[in-house]
Amino acid sequence: YGMVLGAEKSWSVHTEINDDYDRCVDFLLYKKEGATEFLKRLSGYHDLLNFNSMAEYYYGVLQEERLREIMPEENLRKVMKGCGQLAKELSEKPWERDEYREEMLLAAQGLELMAELIANALDIPAERHIDTEKWLSGYAAKWHEKNKESELCEIEKLFRGMDKIYN
Repeated sequence: YGMVLGAEKSWSVHTEINDDYDRCVDFLLYKKEGATEFLKRLSGYHDLLNFNSMAEYYYGVLQEERLREIMPEENLRKVMKGCGQLAKELSEKPWERDEYREEMLLAAQGLELMAELIANALDIPAERHIDTEKWLSGYAAKWHEKNKESELCEIEKLFRGMDKIYN
């Protein structure tokens, strides 16, 4: 979406980014009506969590009290519920350009997992829906489709470490 937006603005800086624009992106990029709505919902849940703060907490840079301020229980619960629903909707049926649906599904599950792990670290009761190892396996497979190994091992270490706190 960002690359399409950048291309559009480079050719026509005055283009309004509105529902009409999103319908064009749905048709041209995703080949799925309403796909940008999924992306916007994901973005909203992402805004409620902070990956860097989870990492800083795990590595001892950020104290629990500060993590609790940055990611209050209300936000964690919104993310768990909302991303669970979003993942359910994304799981219903494939899209013509299914790689985008798969990536959004992994993102929704990853955000839900982060919220579950952070809630546990903060002693907030939360039912566990996402299996860390299963999600990491799917995430790594998708990562390797387009990327070199790079820092994937650090992401895996962080999620596994947070999962150990859970158990």
